[in-house]
Amino acid sequence: MRGKSYFYRDVCAEVIRLLQKERKRRGLSKYAVSKQSGVSQSMLSLVERGLRNPTMEIMLRIADGIGLIFRP
Repeated sequence: MRGKSYFYRDVCAEVIRLLQKERKRRGLSKYAVSKQSGVSQSMLSLVERGLRNPTMEIMLRIADGIGLIFRP
């Protein structure tokens, strides 16, 4: 049975994949998202390449930088 850490990594990977897809669909560069989100360009690159597991805060900041709005 897979533990919680595997589940979290799987969820993070899928969320980041969707965020990257949306960033590209909107024609936004990593630089532009970095400036809007306050997440460094190098961190954004590491996250998108799966070399870092972002916190929920980082994922939400990236989403905000792309212009996505989450509603409860």
